[in-house]
Amino acid sequence: MTSCFLEIDSVASISLSELSSSSSVSDRACVHWGCVLSGSETTAVFQAENDLLENQFFIKTICLSEEAGDEMHIVSVCDGVGASKPLPIATLRHCMPMISFPGLELIPPVTFKLCSGKGPVFISAQHITLNPIEMTEGEEEDDEDDNVMHQHEMSTCSVFDGAVFISSEMKLIEDFKRDTHPDKVNLAGREYLGEHGHTTWIPLVRKIKQQIATDPTLTPEYPPILGIPEFTRRATELALGKDSPAIVESRVFGIQTVGCTGAVRLGAELLRSWYCSSSSWSGPILLSSPCEDSLTGIFKAAGIEDVQHYRYWDAESNEVCVENMVHDLENAPERCVVVLFASGHHPTGSELSQEDWKRVAEVMVKRQLFPFFLMSTQGLCSGSLEQDAWAVRHCVSLGLELFCAQSFSQNFGLYGERVGHLLCLLKQNLLAVQSQAEKLVQTLWSCPPMEGARVVATILSNPAHLIEWQEGMKGIAERCMLIRERLCEKLRLLGGLGRWDHITKPGGLYCCFGLNAQQVEFLIQRKHIYLLPNGCLNISAINSRNLDYVAKSIHQAINSQL
Repeated sequence: MTSCFLEIDSVASISLSELSSSSSVSDRACVHWGCVLSGSETTAVFQAENDLLENQFFIKTICLSEEAGDEMHIVSVCDGVGASKPLPIATLRHCMPMISFPGLELIPPVTFKLCSGKGPVFISAQHITLNPIEMTEGEEEDDEDDNVMHQHEMSTCSVFDGAVFISSEMKLIEDFKRDTHPDKVNLAGREYLGEHGHTTWIPLVRKIKQQIATDPTLTPEYPPILGIPEFTRRATELALGKDSPAIVESRVFGIQTVGCTGAVRLGAELLRSWYCSSSSWSGPILLSSPCEDSLTGIFKAAGIEDVQHYRYWDAESNEVCVENMVHDLENAPERCVVVLFASGHHPTGSELSQEDWKRVAEVMVKRQLFPFFLMSTQGLCSGSLEQDAWAVRHCVSLGLELFCAQSFSQNFGLYGERVGHLLCLLKQNLLAVQSQAEKLVQTLWSCPPMEGARVVATILSNPAHLIEWQEGMKGIAERCMLIRERLCEKLRLLGGLGRWDHITKPGGLYCCFGLNAQQVEFLIQRKHIYLLPNGCLNISAINSRNLDYVAKSIHQAINSQL
């Protein structure tokens, strides 16, 4: 099964069998479905053929296109068992023209109708059919108390190139919070968790925040459209190094964004408006397989429909297959855009070696590919800022133009501050692209939030603070590495199936065990261990209190006949 985004007639009925064949993954059918509503095509219908009581339909996002006007947009949604539900979406038009509905659950047939506004309005939704997992012999008596959790369904899924991923991490978190089991463990989160099992304030960051809050010289005011200049300068230096030729030659500029997601969205908008018009490029965007399915939505929301995938993760060996990656890039159209994780690939945590990066960069130069780097965990993977940014700096040294979306949520512990940065390195038309970025920012979020960016700029501008912060990153990286080694040793001593050498390779917060869908479902429903599909998990959520339980549960999931 593959994801699909379909443009449809004014009234359309789409059956499940038309979109996917029967699922071979634990009798589960998952379809990523989409439609476009406009002034002339106002109605769309999704209809499933299977038993309605076993089919659930989740609206994932509704977003406005750039062409949509400023008038009120209301989409009416009516399902097979409920009344019509009007969804007004114009209130966020000037902030971020997208609304997420992680909890809006419907029963097919589902009718969407544009009641107000000219559109176009894009609807991204997901449909799933689940059959309950069969219990193994001897487990029925032990788990009678788990009936409630046995009825709990897995999160909405989408399928990319045979790899199944939970599309809404928020739903996993909500399920975890509702779970009352005393041994429950959430390994699906993105935050760094300390030994006590909670997100941890970096002491330096807390101190700087308090200083800023009590600084009498700071006055409340809007920041510049492209962000705080000191922040953008320091973020650029962090990614490229202070002595980077690109900085010395003024071939780079930075834009403060609303988190890494905002940086990717702004980069996508720039690619469509600038990169498209300055060359013969018309796509595609190449994403890694696997990757976060939200990335596809971000590029499509910016009007780039041609989104494809290159092979990255090999589920058989549980590691990056650079041969497949290089092969796909060598056969990619010239001048296409390749999205790359500089370090800390999400969700697998797998890393390319410097020699692998050299091969990839050589292909990008040869094929004139445009790298779009994501760097959300600089300093957390290897403990070294320079090493985690090596791939970006190597591409710069080869003379490649590139974008780099940075996030400061994890490495500064600023999870709610939405501190992001888009770094643009170009050979020409720098001022024109910067002017275009200003216009786009005004339509996306007007101006970025200030407090978190001030914290980052203050720390990066002070040599003593910078050293203290780097030491903190090194300590986090070392703890994550220690957890990997202890977990590997526990699994090795338990024996049975599985090889575990790959989990001891540095990869920051994330690690992938290569579990299949049944094994993941077993861990969630039977052991109350919440993790992403294919066994991708946040390694920092494992601590001395739950290490034995997690190791034994993974061992049982792999070695039991589910």
